[in-house]
Parts: sequence; C-alpha cells; structure tokens
Amino acid sequence: MNIGIYLENYRAGGLDRIIIDTINHWPNPTDSFTIFCNQEHEGLEWIIESVDAQVEFVTYEDPKFWEKLPSCSEGSLSRSILVAWYIVIGCYVMMPFQIFKLRRIFKKSEIEAIFVHNGGWPAARSSRSAALAASMEGIKNVVLVIHGQVNQNNTFFALQERILEKILSSHCQVVTVSKAAAESLSKFTKLPKALVIYNGIRNITRLEALKPYNDILQKEDYRILAVGTLNSHRGHDVLFEVIKLVINEVPSIKLYIAGTGSKIEVNQLKALIQKLGVGDNVFLLGFRKDIPNLMGNCDVFINPVQKFESFGLSAVEAMAMGKPVISSNIGGIPEVIIDGVTGLLAEPKDTEKFARHLIALYRNINLRKKLGANGLKRYTVFFKAELMSANYAGLLL
Repeated sequence: MNIGIYLENYRAGGLDRIIIDTINHWPNPTDSFTIFCNQEHEGLEWIIESVDAQVEFVTYEDPKFWEKLPSCSEGSLSRSILVAWYIVIGCYVMMPFQIFKLRRIFKKSEIEAIFVHNGGWPAARSSRSAALAASMEGIKNVVLVIHGQVNQNNTFFALQERILEKILSSHCQVVTVSKAAAESLSKFTKLPKALVIYNGIRNITRLEALKPYNDILQKEDYRILAVGTLNSHRGHDVLFEVIKLVINEVPSIKLYIAGTGSKIEVNQLKALIQKLGVGDNVFLLGFRKDIPNLMGNCDVFINPVQKFESFGLSAVEAMAMGKPVISSNIGGIPEVIIDGVTGLLAEPKDTEKFARHLIALYRNINLRKKLGANGLKRYTVFFKAELMSANYAGLLL
C-alpha cells in the first residue's frame, strides 16, 4: 500500500519526530510512503535525513498569507486588516482552489491512504483542504491526526468553523494523542469522536555514540534540560524565575533549552535572562539534532508548559532515557507522568513548587534514580514507537 503523510508545518520539532518514528517502525515492510510537506518547513531536511524506508517526498509552496504582504509593514493597520480578512473570510474562499490543486497532487502520487497531521485545532489551513481533497479523490482511508490543543473559535469565524467541521466529519476519521485532547475536541468542535493513539518514540537508550559528557553539559554541574519551541506557552519565563529561586540553594544549577524560535522570541528570552541576572545559569541552544545526547547527559528534564499540553513528547523521551521529569500538571501530562512515581508535577505558575522539586532531586540522588527507573518502565509499556505505528497501521486494515 502506498500511504500518504501530509503536513503543513514551519518549525522543526516533535511532529517531525513522530512522523520519522512512525515510518521507521511501520509493521508492514511492503508498504511505501509519500510525504507531502510545504517546502518552507525548517524540519523537512531532518525528516529526509532520518527516515529509513523508501519514501517519496512531494513539496509544495505554501507560505503564510501574511508573509505574502511585503508592501505592508509589520504592525501596520493595512496589514492587520488584510490578515483579519484572511482569517475570517479569505481562507475559506481559497479552500476550493486549494482542494482542486491538492486533488491533482494526490492523484499523481497514487496514494491509497493518507494521514493528515496537524498541531492544534483549528488545523493548518491547507490540512483541512488536504483531508477533503483526499476524500474527494476517492481515497478510502483518510485519517486526520490532531496533536495539539483546541483553540476555542473566535465569534467572527465560529460559524465558518462549525460548518467546516460538519463537512469534515463525513470525509475522515479523527485521531488524537491523549484522552484530554479527545475531551477538548468533543467539547469544543463538531468533529466526530476521536480515537486516542498515544505518541511513541524509538528506543533511544540503544542509540549508538551517546557521549558520556559532551562539550555543553559539564559533569560537575546540576544539569537541567528543557526541549521545545520558544513560544510563550512553553513557560520559559516561569522557568527562568524558578532557576533564580534555586540558585541560592544550588549555585551549580545550569538550565539548557533546546528548541527553535523566531528572532523576536529569542531576543525576548535573552532580555529576560539578563533582567533576572541568570545569564551564567541559563543557555539557549537553538535547534539540536542531538537531543538524545543532551537527554543522556542531563540530571533532570523539566517541562513548565503554561497552556494546554496534549501529550508531552519530550517528557517521554526523557523517560525512555531513564531520566526524572518535572512538569506542569496540565492537559494530557498526567496521562504520561504519574506524580511521585514516574516524575513530579506542579501547577503551571507555581514557581516555588517547581523550585522545591528541583532542589529535592538535587539533594536526593536515590529519588532521581527511582523516578527515572519507573519512567523507563512506563515508556516501555505505553509509549514505544512500535506500538504507536502498529496502532496507526491498524486503522488501514
């Protein structure tokens, strides 16, 4: 079977890792894959380099609408009006043309099933068009995979979204990655009931060439790692406050953040680091391909996400490395991390509790080992890539 995977994405990150691991652990070796991806996606090269199977790549140009407005300066009234028009009216007007274009692409590729991957909901604009185009082209298995949160519809386009969701309901099956995400879809959308398939990752404890200590994380430090994009909901501002609280008790603490962000986001975080006086203890690493090395050499993984977190993929990667995890108690996180057993949880803005957790793990190495060992066991049972891929393959039978 030739299976399509469609995504519109712009930042490299966890979604790319899921697609790579799904393909590399697919249970049927006779199946082939075609990945449809916008050429602007910064993670495309990473996917190409990482997939083991024979995969065809079809790229398309789909820059964000507001990036097509070079004559309008950032923040100008004319630009704001055009962006608002696109969000409320324009994107829906353009959908028939997008569907027509994608039908031609899918027909040429001769795919028999397709997984359309999205972050949150409402999905990337072209992703909804892709699901409809695939169904209209006669592809029987169309699976819409929603990885992130549901953003409640603005009054100005709520009606448009409800109509679109009802249309999509008759054209595709919906999958999401946690019970919490499924509940939010049921509560805030008209999409059909979502099937839950937990994300899974490869067995990174068996990866070769893990360095005992690399040139970034030093053995004598108390090494804390956070992984994720640098947008505001990841909670880096809260985490910097936490580090400032911990420094007095643990001067050797070092926080390393791996993830991409816009120039504005990076500059804002750098300014906050300077303002709080934690420049000697906090390091922004940017996008890294060697996350397993970083995971393997950190003492604690931390995930201070502030808004809805549907799953927590990086936390699972840390668990797979036998590392203790501290995370916000939010969204689907409690489905992944059992508080006090496989990790420690805190309310998103509770800086003092985050700080207490970090200090406790610094002082109690045995607790670190216990949480890490229990996390590894939980990963083995629930979050292996082989299980995730088998569940997705089962949808096509």
